[in-house]
Amino acid sequence: PTLAGKRLSARPMEEADKDSYFALVMDEERNRYWGYDYKNDVPNGVIPNADYFFKDVQKDYQSRECLSLILHDKENHFLGELVLYNFGFLNSAEIGVRLTKQAEGQGYAQEALGLGINFLKELGLAKITYECYLANEKSLVLADHLGFTKTAEGDKKRYFVLSLKE
Repeated sequence: PTLAGKRLSARPMEEADKDSYFALVMDEERNRYWGYDYKNDVPNGVIPNADYFFKDVQKDYQSRECLSLILHDKENHFLGELVLYNFGFLNSAEIGVRLTKQAEGQGYAQEALGLGINFLKELGLAKITYECYLANEKSLVLADHLGFTKTAEGDKKRYFVLSLKE
């Protein structure tokens, strides 16, 4: 699907996105709060490059395990990704967003998550889960602003849920 907002769009990854996506994935500073380290899944002896990550996202599309939607502004600048994953038997999914440094602090995360929430609601899901590191204050504020309810907290993360059923 392609999701369109006021200032950005979210769509499946295209070949033209792979270099920008590779830069985002490889940026250690941007990914410190992402919660997933690609290095845990790279086979021994493989040096990941833009093609490796592009194929990995395409594989996720085929398996329907994860829907990574690439974010662009109206001028088609790469902003980051919106991820919908962990689709569960309880009619739920998890949502996440990560942005480039240039896109941070401009409201794009809120808009992207709003697009994802509306899309999942249209699909008929009952709830969305969201998690973030306690040290990621911007994400904690964002969860509250979007109406998520805290369900649990550990040493490093806080967990949230958003009910989509009225």
